[in-house]
Amino acid sequence: SVVHLQKLLVICQTELNAIGLSLNIKKSKLLRIGKRFKVNIANICVGDIPLECCKEMRYLGVFFKSGLTLQFNFEPGKRKFYASVNNVLSKVGTGKPDVVLSLCNSFAVPCLLYGSEAMLLNKSQKRILDKPLKILFLKLFNITDNQSIAYCQYYMNCLPLYYRIMARSCKFLESCELSSVDLLNILYYALIVQHK
Repeated sequence: SVVHLQKLLVICQTELNAIGLSLNIKKSKLLRIGKRFKVNIANICVGDIPLECCKEMRYLGVFFKSGLTLQFNFEPGKRKFYASVNNVLSKVGTGKPDVVLSLCNSFAVPCLLYGSEAMLLNKSQKRILDKPLKILFLKLFNITDNQSIAYCQYYMNCLPLYYRIMARSCKFLESCELSSVDLLNILYYALIVQHK
């Protein structure tokens, strides 16, 4: 509840003050997630300063959106991907697809995949992230149907992003399981239970 959140912030502020630290109100925001995310609420304050309510926020390079469930905004990553691809294509052209794909895998694809291993993405979200790579293949090989794109990806040894995300997630979960940090072990087991 809002009252409990306000009490939690007071406790956090008291504990931080006790060790000589403080919350940076300018960098703090309130993002609502859940059934009542659209309902107007009383101001949540840190000291006498209310926290800004927002519909979207950036944290460690990942853009979160307010909604019924935790949602992500992939548009900034897609813009960076397209900017990187256009930069590569302006230098190399489409005549050497192996070179273009190698450079795009090094510079453009990480823009799409950033943080994806720690997100619990559904199939439609994975497809959203996969689409820009399909568009690159469409441009490189002048093809339009998904089957031809899949063949080109196979013969160019380029795994679709949908599968790369799953592989990265498995590697992330494995590192959480093997970690000596208790919090990461708890995260791992919580994610495993959620997937069952």
